[in-house]
Amino acid sequence: MNTIFDTRALADYLENTFREYGIVIRDDHFVYASGKHGEAYVNKDGIYVHPELLNQVTTLMAFMVKNLNADFSVIAGPALGGIPLAALLGQKWLALFGESKSVIVIEKDETGAYLLKRGYDKIAADARVLLVEDILTTGKSVGLCIDVLRDCGAEVVQIVNIWQRGEEIDSHGVPIQPLMKRVLPMYPEDECPFCEEGRPVNIKLGKGAQFMARTSKS
Repeated sequence: MNTIFDTRALADYLENTFREYGIVIRDDHFVYASGKHGEAYVNKDGIYVHPELLNQVTTLMAFMVKNLNADFSVIAGPALGGIPLAALLGQKWLALFGESKSVIVIEKDETGAYLLKRGYDKIAADARVLLVEDILTTGKSVGLCIDVLRDCGAEVVQIVNIWQRGEEIDSHGVPIQPLMKRVLPMYPEDECPFCEEGRPVNIKLGKGAQFMARTSKS
């Protein structure tokens, strides 16, 4: 769907801003949670320690969603990063457009499964829901959140997120609107060009330390 935003300019602006804050790092060698390798890393946790960044991204999200004419009454934020995004987006929506939207939290249990507690399931029941996330790579986690919301009778009408870093996202049929879509290539361990060239693995971010500990024993 077309928007009023210059998507390329917005993506460039956000990546440059995130680089200045050390949230996006390129031209290195990382091991991701999936076990795949790549040259770029998005330290999304770094966004949440800077109120000015949260203010910017939630303001952009608010105008992006408004431009989409999405009809919703509830904003849902999954643990962990989606929680502050949803709360701040709710505040922004009220301040900018004078409309109050309920904000609910999708939590995780001790097994890592998503669930609605504390009466949030009753708020979501039969509601039209806007789902808010930060970084989307495959859509696995957001798909699980959609299932939880649908199980309680909610209709998820739109997903909005900061960065789509995967080419294809399994969103269970729900439209996605990222502030920026910029694919970060990932390679299986045995096909990693950075391993082949002997580029050192970053052991401070991602799963590099675990990778080095495992491979040094073999």
